[in-house]
Amino acid sequence: MAQLYFFCAVFGFVIVTLSLLLGLLGLGGDGVDGGSVDVHAELDGDPSGGEVHDGGAGFLRVFSLRALAAGIAFFGLGGLAANEFGAKPPVALLVAILSGVLAMWLVLRLMRMLSSFNYNGAIVAGSEESAEGVVYLKIPAERKGMGKIEIVQQGRTMEYDAFTDDPEDLATGVPIIVVKALTPTQMLVTKRR
Repeated sequence: MAQLYFFCAVFGFVIVTLSLLLGLLGLGGDGVDGGSVDVHAELDGDPSGGEVHDGGAGFLRVFSLRALAAGIAFFGLGGLAANEFGAKPPVALLVAILSGVLAMWLVLRLMRMLSSFNYNGAIVAGSEESAEGVVYLKIPAERKGMGKIEIVQQGRTMEYDAFTDDPEDLATGVPIIVVKALTPTQMLVTKRR
């Protein structure tokens, strides 16, 4: 059994190390974990897109290569450690299994926690309407020309081309409110009252 434990420890750490190195080089796949495989189970589901019941197979949803490799590595280390302390073979096997399962669970929890930190910094279309800001470059009255505005949108200061239907030019520094988005980069604004 000692040879099996040793092989598992070495094999698991080699896979974890390769996975981490590939991830650092950008070759580890999508997301934080890099080596995850989605397994969707539709056992009692409606194939037309209705509600799906997985029949208790929810644990099959995501297998992580890193978690599996860590489990194998710690299975081997736990077994080697138990053998080193003179445990009988059944006890050493139990320690190895518990070590592997615990390591796998911890890695899965860590990966799930890290993936919850993902943030998409893209500006949501339509979030500029009713936004308040200021004129950056003078906006000619009655859409006779284009100016520029700055608005704070989703925590960032954004600059857009702007037009106004107001009867007077909007000078630099005038507070405005966005009436509507004409295009993704052009806004219709009015003077804030």
